[in-house]
Amino acid sequence: GHTKSMKKFFVGFMCVLFSFMLMACESETQLRVAHISDNTAPLSTTYSVKVVLDEDDRVKDKYVDLQIRADKDGQEIIFWEENHESVALNFERKDYWYDLTQLIDGAKQSKTTYKRYDDFGNRIFNFYSNNECNLVFRVVSGKIQTNKDTDEQILVLNEDISEEFEFHIKKYNEK
Repeated sequence: GHTKSMKKFFVGFMCVLFSFMLMACESETQLRVAHISDNTAPLSTTYSVKVVLDEDDRVKDKYVDLQIRADKDGQEIIFWEENHESVALNFERKDYWYDLTQLIDGAKQSKTTYKRYDDFGNRIFNFYSNNECNLVFRVVSGKIQTNKDTDEQILVLNEDISEEFEFHIKKYNEK
């Protein structure tokens, strides 16, 4: 029965190997068409994040958003896009991904509308916090559904299309 157990082992080994190869291919197909970089001036406690999207036919019909996750419940930051007015964003739950579009539209009490990939463009966002915290950013793409009751748009079936980018935020001080 020695060859039989060897054969079993070999088949099992091949299955494991094959599924690893599949996983490797799977992660290859993850789109990394969005790039997040730190745009903060040296020693500044006003932080700046730059989001750049590649031209890519695979995502041009999708909708995109920047998602942000905070490491504290009830974390608040002051946030604004370059050449726009600032708003206070509140992250009620820690370690939960929030759509920036929803946060901003919620803060402005306007209806949530997402941008298509091609219309999102390259953007710069600035922010600061009155306490130390960690914020993680990522870009996601998905499809739009409209909530029948509220007529609000929601982004569904999202997949992340950037690496995650973490900021260690120091308490804001006005200089």
